[in-house]
Amino acid sequence: MPATPEDVEALQPILMKLGMAAPTHYLSIYKNRRGKFKSVRLWCHGKLGICRLDPCFLTDHNHNFIPIDNLVIETEEEEKFKPTNFDDHVVSEAYEMVF
Repeated sequence: MPATPEDVEALQPILMKLGMAAPTHYLSIYKNRRGKFKSVRLWCHGKLGICRLDPCFLTDHNHNFIPIDNLVIETEEEEKFKPTNFDDHVVSEAYEMVF
């Protein structure tokens, strides 16, 4: 959800303490199985041109700051998808030329 002007105003004490710009969006997390956080908001900076949200900090629904550890998830690069069910060798060759 986009951050409203009222949200940004309520977050000012947190933003001043952290020394960061106002977030543009938040993700409302209602339930987190086996986790210690529920009914919280993850505030993010949105980069809509590349469809990405960068997390900034976490609050409850009353804009009270909740400290969390910085978690980095690393993934290995996935292999490119290649269909294996070609019935026609011409289609298979065309696919190889394109990709």
